[in-house]
Amino acid sequence: MEPGLLPILAQTCGPTCDPWFDALLVLVTTGSFLTMAVSGLWFGFVRLRRFRQIRRLPTEPIGTVLTDTVDRLVELRGEAKSATPERMLLTDTLAAAGKRTTKVTWQRSIPWRDRFRSLNYEESFLHHIILDDGTGQILVDASDAHRYWLSNIASWKIDEAPDWARQRYEELRRLHEGTIADWEDAGFAARSIEVHEEYLPIGSELFVIGRVRPIPENGNTASGARGLATVRAQVASLGRESSTAYGLLLEGILALLAAAGAAIGLSRLSSWFVDAWARYLADQRSLWDRVLEGGIMLVVLAVASLLSLVMIVVTSEILGKAITLRGRKSE
Repeated sequence: MEPGLLPILAQTCGPTCDPWFDALLVLVTTGSFLTMAVSGLWFGFVRLRRFRQIRRLPTEPIGTVLTDTVDRLVELRGEAKSATPERMLLTDTLAAAGKRTTKVTWQRSIPWRDRFRSLNYEESFLHHIILDDGTGQILVDASDAHRYWLSNIASWKIDEAPDWARQRYEELRRLHEGTIADWEDAGFAARSIEVHEEYLPIGSELFVIGRVRPIPENGNTASGARGLATVRAQVASLGRESSTAYGLLLEGILALLAAAGAAIGLSRLSSWFVDAWARYLADQRSLWDRVLEGGIMLVVLAVASLLSLVMIVVTSEILGKAITLRGRKSE
């Protein structure tokens, strides 16, 4: 929205619009602060709990863990291997595990209307990591782990993308044929392909916290990992133990600070919220106007809340990852 457009609209529709604009503004502000407070508390609690786990648990030899593979939390360190490694397409690195997300964006040139659509194509191989510390081997499943790994991102116009990226674009067209056809009928055209890869290079030292699972009675089904117990990782890091702990601590503190700031904001907004909504509800409007305005409010509230959540999570994780991987470089 252009600067100054909101005041112009307010003047155009007259004084009767003021109560609605006030109610919308206070609703969005309150919803954003509430989302930041709740998500910040939850995110901060999880990160600080994992920080305490790292500080409390000793790093155990894998050979010792294998003698007592009960369901318990363990801390391990070793060399990352894989019976089925895969080569990453952006860096040509041979990886023991990784995840690739290919995002294709469609765009149209229609002023004052939605202009973008996108679809993602995801590929991952995260649960066949073999961790070896010289005393034994154990299988690591990092599918649900908080991962401090290397990453790369690249983007191209559709006609400039490499063949392997265009292959994924064509696969998206096949999987979502009907949806894409509707978009193109509405004036959208494919514009760009963006690829994001995170990966664990073969031979890297991997630090893991997770719960160990016994060997299944029918053996492990992972290729090349038969006879190995599994650790479902909660944290899988290329950083040292200390740098990983500091990364988690930083993320937790930032999230809690954001939650505290949002809580203070909420406490100061209470009277404004009550006054604005009292004015809006007292204003004479038809049922249709109420329904239409309520729908707009809910959509704007959902977008603002999502942006608040993303801001806390993404900002905290970027800084936490930087601290953690910096520790890896200084080894």
